[in-house]
Amino acid sequence: METRIVPSSGEGRQGNRCGLLNGHDKTVNELAGHYGVHPTLIHGWKKQLNAGAESVFGSPAKAASADAEARQAELFEQIGRLKMELEWVKKKAAAFL
Repeated sequence: METRIVPSSGEGRQGNRCGLLNGHDKTVNELAGHYGVHPTLIHGWKKQLNAGAESVFGSPAKAASADAEARQAELFEQIGRLKMELEWVKKKAAAFL
């Protein structure tokens, strides 16, 4: 008979089921046996998924705004470098006029 560990986090009897991982209702041991990995790996992957699911499956608007902010910062840096270069060229050109 298969023994199941019931977590104390309130998940109840479904606590050791990883249905979200592969779309099926299998226990961690069943998944481990099927894919040939240790159950501890699957528990670790499940913890990583639960901890970072919001960033992975979060709204695309947040990801797009983060990309836009990074691009904006990059462009501002380029503008600053170009302004400094322009001032340097103007200073050197003034010496020849």
